[in-house]
Amino acid sequence: TASVDNTIPEESDQLHPELYAHYDGMDVDWVTVRAYLTSDPTVEIGAEVDVSSENNDAQSISFKTGHVFTDVSSFSAVTSTSGSGAVTFRVTNDPATSTWYYCVGDTLTTSTAGITHTNIADEITDVCLDSLSAGTFNVETYLIGDLGDTAQVSSVSFIIDNNTPPTSTLGVPLQTSASVVTVTTTMSDTESNVTSLHVEYSLDGSTWSSTTFSNVSASTGTVSTVTGTISSIDTNVTTTVTLTIGWDIGIDVPDTEDTTVYIRVTPVDASAASGVVSSSAFTIDTKSPTAPGDIAANAVTTSTVTFIFPGVQSSDTNFSEYKVHYSTSSPVLSSDSALTSSTDVNLSATNFNGQETSDALTGLTPNQRYYFHLFAYDSWGNVTSSAAAITTTTNPIAPGLPSAMVSTTTQLDLTWNSNGNGAGTVYQLYNITSSTVVATTTDTTYSVTGLAGNTSYQFKVRAEKTGDAGVYGEYSPDSLGVYTLASPVSAFSATNATNTTTIQLLLAWTHVSQDGMLLDRDNGCDGSYDVTLFDNPVANESTPTTTATSLSANTCYVYRIRSYNGDGVINNITSSTSGEITTPPAQPTNLTTLNVEETNITWEWDAVANATGYYMYNNTTGALIDTIIGATNYLHNGLSVNTLYEVIVRAYHAVNGIGIGSSPANAVTDSSVPTGLTVSSRTTSTLSWTWTDGGQSSFYARDANNIADNSGFVTTTAWTQTDLDANTAYSVEVKGRNASSTDTAYSGSVARYTAQYAPTSVTLSSTTANSITATVAGTFPNNGIGSSVIHFDNGAGTTQEITTGTTWTNSGLSANTEYTYAVYATNGDGTETSSTAASVYTLANTPTKIATSLGDDSTSLVLTLGANSNPSATTDVLIYATTTGAYVDTAARTLSGDATDFVTFDVWGSPTTVTGLSANTCYQFQARAKNGDDILTASSTVSDSVCTRANIPTGLTITIAGTTQITTSWGVNGNPAGTEYYVEETTGSTNSGWITGTSYTFTNLRPGGTYTFRVKARNFDSIETNYVSDTGATQQNGAFVVRGAPLPVQNDVVVLEIVEGDVGAPGEANNAEVVYRITNGSEESIEVKKIHID
Repeated sequence: TASVDNTIPEESDQLHPELYAHYDGMDVDWVTVRAYLTSDPTVEIGAEVDVSSENNDAQSISFKTGHVFTDVSSFSAVTSTSGSGAVTFRVTNDPATSTWYYCVGDTLTTSTAGITHTNIADEITDVCLDSLSAGTFNVETYLIGDLGDTAQVSSVSFIIDNNTPPTSTLGVPLQTSASVVTVTTTMSDTESNVTSLHVEYSLDGSTWSSTTFSNVSASTGTVSTVTGTISSIDTNVTTTVTLTIGWDIGIDVPDTEDTTVYIRVTPVDASAASGVVSSSAFTIDTKSPTAPGDIAANAVTTSTVTFIFPGVQSSDTNFSEYKVHYSTSSPVLSSDSALTSSTDVNLSATNFNGQETSDALTGLTPNQRYYFHLFAYDSWGNVTSSAAAITTTTNPIAPGLPSAMVSTTTQLDLTWNSNGNGAGTVYQLYNITSSTVVATTTDTTYSVTGLAGNTSYQFKVRAEKTGDAGVYGEYSPDSLGVYTLASPVSAFSATNATNTTTIQLLLAWTHVSQDGMLLDRDNGCDGSYDVTLFDNPVANESTPTTTATSLSANTCYVYRIRSYNGDGVINNITSSTSGEITTPPAQPTNLTTLNVEETNITWEWDAVANATGYYMYNNTTGALIDTIIGATNYLHNGLSVNTLYEVIVRAYHAVNGIGIGSSPANAVTDSSVPTGLTVSSRTTSTLSWTWTDGGQSSFYARDANNIADNSGFVTTTAWTQTDLDANTAYSVEVKGRNASSTDTAYSGSVARYTAQYAPTSVTLSSTTANSITATVAGTFPNNGIGSSVIHFDNGAGTTQEITTGTTWTNSGLSANTEYTYAVYATNGDGTETSSTAASVYTLANTPTKIATSLGDDSTSLVLTLGANSNPSATTDVLIYATTTGAYVDTAARTLSGDATDFVTFDVWGSPTTVTGLSANTCYQFQARAKNGDDILTASSTVSDSVCTRANIPTGLTITIAGTTQITTSWGVNGNPAGTEYYVEETTGSTNSGWITGTSYTFTNLRPGGTYTFRVKARNFDSIETNYVSDTGATQQNGAFVVRGAPLPVQNDVVVLEIVEGDVGAPGEANNAEVVYRITNGSEESIEVKKIHID
């Protein structure tokens, strides 16, 4: 099937050729009608064909309409048919199709009647079409025959091709490595077709072979390669593509050295190939140098070797250098490290520059067997080695400084650095301290045994040359002295040494040879040492020594000592320990009196675990009072009345010894009535009473006016009376009781007030510029009773105490001043409560009326501010112009500020100058202040209106307005409309009076007179400016001459003035009737009429 939208047929469509008859005018550059898929079709001619009739169109297949052939030689068409009909082709470049071209073999034939040549098979050949000129052609194919004839078409191939073949350029080929020649070529295709390139080489310029590519890169896209051809070149993307081609000469021409090598390239596209481009002859070299003789080792050190050059030398046209490659294993490869000509220049010459030995090969490993092999290279990396490698061993080097590590009291572990000696090197270890060889080893570590404890040793080590037994290199540096471990102390013991206040043990031992020691302790004898008591690598604890650190009663302890050697290294392998020791019983607790009487005291305490008995001591004298067994109390008798006694108790164990003493306990035998009753602290509902202990066992305090309110018997000397009323007086008395329950008499009663309630807050109100009302909040019962008051302080030295009410109006204050009011209350005893406080500023006074005066120029006014008793240094004030609604800027002093431009009176200054104003403009100002709390005052009274100065007029000019008139005019110089001006003629003292215009005409002047004028202005307050500079002029008939100008001289007379008429320009003839006034130097003048002057 085929669509009817003139879609261009493609080869893949496999359309029947007869279908083309129905689609005239299809635009195609290339159409191929392939063989049918099944059997060859038979096309039947439907009617007798008149080749000149229009019916021919019905059988035509128009492959191209209006195609431009720029290269007609590439056009070809071929048919192959069988049957009674025939197929022919024709072309025309005549729009009216009156002239047709067709080929009979190679002959181009024309016809105006249509097709007249009807062969069974026709061919349009290149030779035929070469006769056509380039242009636009219509191409048609026809089936020719009689009615009922058929033409069986086996294939039809018709190509319209105006292809322009691609072109290429070829750079200079150059060998760039041992196996690669590199050349660049630029492919161009004006029709943007995908192109290919055939690449060949020749060794004689006549026999060519396809090249093998090592690599090909393109400036655009990627390419595909097979031997001899580069395809898929993207000249369809960019019309020009540069290719960099690598020719693998190692594959194509191995082992070859030639100077007549060529490369040629042939560019092709899908249709045609263009001309071949060949290179000039160039040189390649893939041949290796000849083999040199073997080298021999000469001088050998720990890291260098020199060589004896061989007598047999390499040869090669492109010889580059010799290299001595070397390795620690055999065989030696060309990839191994090497001595090259960059180190020894003699290796760059085939004859070694006549030298017998090489420079030294450096950087070798000491005491290492090496293999060396000589290689010859040409400039392309082709290489040949000598017949055999040689081997030698570098000398051993002194090993690194030995390092000793302490191990035991008799052993040190040594390590050293091989210092680069090869693996397997044998080392000899020497003991410098004992002057003996210790051992030989292939390791770089060794443990030296059989040494003395805490003794410093030094060692050194040397290496044996590999393969040369008994031959050694130099010794290493001497090692630093290192000590063996020190032995532990001996005869270590621990015994109990507890005293009255401290559990302690006595430790003793015998020093051995240690330089220092570490003493630690096992708490609980569980094998874990918990506490370090002494640790010093360079000093020893004294023996014996007493220790009491963190000891507990009835506890088992073990002590251990470890020794430090001379290097400060501790011996953690062996140590010395004391035997187990248990501390004595614990300290008795809660020692107190069970009963106190006038001559005896009964003491008691808590039992102590593991105690055999107790000792009681007089804590004052230290004397033993008694030994107590089987009891935890003791009657201490034979005492003095009203006397203080203090004792301690110590528990003891029959084996572990005596423990520390209890805390002291004391008691006083019975005494007198308690004294010193007073109140130590109070709240609004409590009174805390205290008194002096008179040696009694207990005390009883009560309210003398309400005995139900009492303390009961207490053993302390204090009682807090609760549930009381604030600021109320209470009376209390107290008595004592001894151990036999005998009471003393009551002390005298004492009266005290509970605390008053504290103020909760203070409110400041009704603030003016000179007064503040302070009101305190809170409850103040019984205020005014006793010493009870409410106390106010304004922080400025004024106070007030009131006994009624809660308000104080504080007057006589300063404006805009901060006052801080602190308020507290007192109770009837005068005891103060906590205070509360609040702060506020008094209001600022409204500033006084601003006084305004003229500034020095037309753009400024001077303002004088009045603080009106406000503090000028701290009161902020704002200035604004009521006439413009603008604020004065605090910095620029211009009307560019805003409502935030507040500064103090002092900062404004008085007076202050406001600038940037308009000339002859009237202004009024007001000021407004604020206090420290940013509360604004009212605005001040509006200032009197004051106008800025007017500007002096400018540009006074004089214009002759007639024989008796002169017009003066001037510039306003920025003055506003309505500004008045005053112009006067100074000679005759005539003037304009004050006018608002900017010109004035003076009349009734004398012709020929000389006049001088000046002008001034005044502002709306009638303040006048200075005059502008005077201007002088002479009035003439018809002429204005500046005073003092030279007068023209004509015909020996001086022309003073023209009375009537006029004259032309200088040089013109003047025939008008003119009246001149002339003078001959006298004061008199005459008038002359009708004088002709050239």
